[in-house]
Amino acid sequence: MPADNETKKTDSNGVSKTSKTMTVDNKTRKDVSKAPNALVYGAAYIVCWLVSKILFRASYCRSRNFRRHQGAMIIIGNHGSYLDAPLAIVGAGWKRMHFVSGDFIYNKKTEKFLEYLRVIPKKQFQPDVRTVMLLIRALQKGRKIMIFPEGQRSVNGDPNYLDPQFSRLVKRAGVAVGAVIFRGAYLA
Repeated sequence: MPADNETKKTDSNGVSKTSKTMTVDNKTRKDVSKAPNALVYGAAYIVCWLVSKILFRASYCRSRNFRRHQGAMIIIGNHGSYLDAPLAIVGAGWKRMHFVSGDFIYNKKTEKFLEYLRVIPKKQFQPDVRTVMLLIRALQKGRKIMIFPEGQRSVNGDPNYLDPQFSRLVKRAGVAVGAVIFRGAYLA
């Protein structure tokens, strides 16, 4: 009998083969307690900073309270373009944070990179209890979480309606909330 992370397949000759597969859920369950890999996150920070300064002439302004905050934090941002995650890495400064992203970005090419960054997958446009539990566990470990609570990109860069469930999550977590605001990213 195959284990939880094994699948049993039968080939054309009727011979059964057992192959190991690991689901996204199994990976995030054990990795959420760890911070994103410092080397990979640092390299991503430097590359994103250089690209944003050279190509987009981006500028960043962080409040003193945001810079000095230690411990768990939910960081929210308006979602205006595909570049929001790389810009959020630089905009938040050197705060290694978990991102919450739709599970559709997981494929063979991105899987290892997302594993190093400890991205938390979420089923898009559906209630996802497993994601909420992973968020709560990460916050209890003192991690920072980056969420785009609108769940989709904005056409004109203006923030969209926030779901009341997001407010309940913030209240349940009982941690500080910071904001990363992107102006003009929807034009890129």
